[in-house]
Amino acid sequence: MTALSKDRETAHKASGLKSYPVAATTTIYKGSLVCLNSSGYAIPATDTAGLRFIGVASEKVINNGDNGNASINVYTEGLFKFTATSISQAMVGEPMYVKDDQTVDDVSTNGVFCGMLAEYISATGGWIDIGVAARLNQSAIGKVAAGAGVAALISAGLGASAAYDKATTGAKTLLAADADDNRAAIIVVTVTEAFADGTGGQTVFIIGETGTTNKFMANTVLVNASLGDVFVFAGSITAAKDLLVTGTPATGTGTGAIAVTVLALPAES
Repeated sequence: MTALSKDRETAHKASGLKSYPVAATTTIYKGSLVCLNSSGYAIPATDTAGLRFIGVASEKVINNGDNGNASINVYTEGLFKFTATSISQAMVGEPMYVKDDQTVDDVSTNGVFCGMLAEYISATGGWIDIGVAARLNQSAIGKVAAGAGVAALISAGLGASAAYDKATTGAKTLLAADADDNRAAIIVVTVTEAFADGTGGQTVFIIGETGTTNKFMANTVLVNASLGDVFVFAGSITAAKDLLVTGTPATGTGTGAIAVTVLALPAES
């Protein structure tokens, strides 16, 4: 091909709006929080392990057919007003998580990250900046989970990785505190041994920071998790606090082990 000698009408897609195929027999309402399921199809957001938040529905779509028989346009940038379970002014700038397709909160069971609290309205509502969460799409998360490019970041002091077996006891520091700055973090948990009770009890893990040891992952997330399952969490590690993985060891013939990788960058002040 040769260089242009006249104007060219170049096809483009507007930033901030993206189309996704919708899951089978699914209705998504305009203005709702939207996630991708494990197969890559859009569904109404719920606090369910393995879902990936992608944005806010710009339209109502009813798919009465198979996977992908309909598509939905979602906003991937901007501030949106949503109901909250229980938030406060002190949480401005903190991560928010999906509770259902119209409700967010600063804590959840499965850590489906949907944005940052940009403006507090009341304990039951606020403006959520969805951009950073919507950009954590499946392909990027897959690369992080597989370790692509992570080694260099860890070597540069911007992350850490460690394995925890079924005998893990107590709090273990995965990433030491930054004395001065909050850090935006993506935490990837991969199950390296299936979780099962056997004749006793399976291993229990939580992930958090100094003073809030379950901030990122609750003790119920890995119950009966299968080998190879991957869970991704995102949020803010508070300045001067370590990132901790806390284990309660398996008993009897119980099993359960994980590998955890975190990438952490200084948050904007």
